[in-house]
Amino acid sequence: MATRTSVLLVDDHPIVISGIRRLLAYAPDFEVVGQASTARDAVETAVATMPDLILLDLRLPDVRSAELCRRIRATVPSAQVVIFTAFVEGALLRACLSAGVSGVLLKDAHELDLVSDLRRIRSGRVVIDDRVQASAADASGELPILDATLTQREHQVLRLLAEGMSGKEMATALGLAPNTVRSYCQSLLSKLQSTSRIQALANARTRGLL
Repeated sequence: MATRTSVLLVDDHPIVISGIRRLLAYAPDFEVVGQASTARDAVETAVATMPDLILLDLRLPDVRSAELCRRIRATVPSAQVVIFTAFVEGALLRACLSAGVSGVLLKDAHELDLVSDLRRIRSGRVVIDDRVQASAADASGELPILDATLTQREHQVLRLLAEGMSGKEMATALGLAPNTVRSYCQSLLSKLQSTSRIQALANARTRGLL
């Protein structure tokens, strides 16, 4: 079996944590590696487990979700953050999108749809529930552009991509494991709102990142 996607669940409702654990237990390509109910625990657990994906409740008791997204991205830049919410709150969701999340999913989604959406996100796509699109758009009808601020390592990977290197070649050049390079590439695709390396390079050049 291929390496499974490690998932950190962050929600202050135990029943939600329990339900997602049960759901992902039946998905052979996902593995829950930790859980947290506060922002502080979320950051500490993310550092301890280095998850591939973090499923984050929109509302936690101790911090705004957008601020927590920024903390997590600064601390564990390779992790994809996905907002998982029961409420469509436009202002909060716009802030999270601007903070660079990889998706916004609603808690009333069908189980198969949720797993499918998580797989699409892991493949590099930004997935936003259609009901969120209408609420999170601003007065012009546009969603905020996801933050394309890259870490130093992501800049290195981006430059090597521009040179045409393969994942294995990049891993050798940077002295990293292939899976680590793959995570950085997936993070780049998410931040640059791209579904392929070619599109990511084009978007990077448009934004002056290359």
